[in-house]
Amino acid sequence: MDQAQPLVALDPLFITGFTDGEGTFTISITKDNRERKTTRRLLNNIDREIFSVHPSFSISLNYKDHDLIKNIHSYFKVGKIKNDLSNNAITFYVNSIEDLSNIIIPFFDNNSLITQKQADFLLFKSAVELINKGEHLTKEGIEKLINIKASMNKGLSDKLKKNFPNFIPVVRPIVTNQEIKDANWLAGFTTGEGSFYIRTKKAETEKSINRVSFFFSIVQSNRDRLLISNISKYLNCGTISNNTKYTQFRVTKFEDIDEKIISFFHKYSLHGIKKLNFEDFCVVMAMVKSKVHLTFEGFEKIEKIISGMNLKRK
Repeated sequence: MDQAQPLVALDPLFITGFTDGEGTFTISITKDNRERKTTRRLLNNIDREIFSVHPSFSISLNYKDHDLIKNIHSYFKVGKIKNDLSNNAITFYVNSIEDLSNIIIPFFDNNSLITQKQADFLLFKSAVELINKGEHLTKEGIEKLINIKASMNKGLSDKLKKNFPNFIPVVRPIVTNQEIKDANWLAGFTTGEGSFYIRTKKAETEKSINRVSFFFSIVQSNRDRLLISNISKYLNCGTISNNTKYTQFRVTKFEDIDEKIISFFHKYSLHGIKKLNFEDFCVVMAMVKSKVHLTFEGFEKIEKIISGMNLKRK
């Protein structure tokens, strides 16, 4: 495993782009009959059950990206880092109402998300505002929080639907402004959602040659089809395809990979493991441009580099 690297100063819009890809805003509402110092809600019409309300902002990654998590933590200077080595994961999270209100929410107010995650953020913000006003201390307040949560992420659990059968989801905000206004946003989003991969085909006859193909892609839910289209326009290359669930932006043309994709990410740096994959991607591109791949030794070296990229990276 790679050794820990020095902290790197991240651009705010890189963080926004990365959060658009990997961040999560949640409102946890759980039944809690234990006596403890927490945010407790007493609902007289539900058999005097107690419910705990916990808003949280988090980013969870494979543990190999621990340096990137530490950089994000260093930027915000609030929150905590949790290691889950059994699942090979690491999480940066903020669940303090004070830190959410004074640091996290103002940050995303000033550096707006542009995927449909912006809708989750706006609902999250409204929930935190309710808590800050003390409305969560009332029966009506907790029901408002339930209605907000019903429109966020995956909605209510079956247990919450059973406990609050009369819930009415609030109207989910519609995100229409998905214009890419800053290159650092795209660098952050690609760090979270982009893929660099290479395929090889060894010469089968004396007259054929070794072939190396390069691919760059970003896949999103169809909810963000407009965003994918805007990424293609911003980079001025690639093709777009979709099925019933997902939309994919893909670049395969050698000249576009070399002159547009590689050139862009040399200027606007990726971070974490994705940066290492990109660097390997660039090394192989340079080898192909110099025709090293046509030799036995060069082709073998390329295949060795590929064998350590992406999910195979240790």
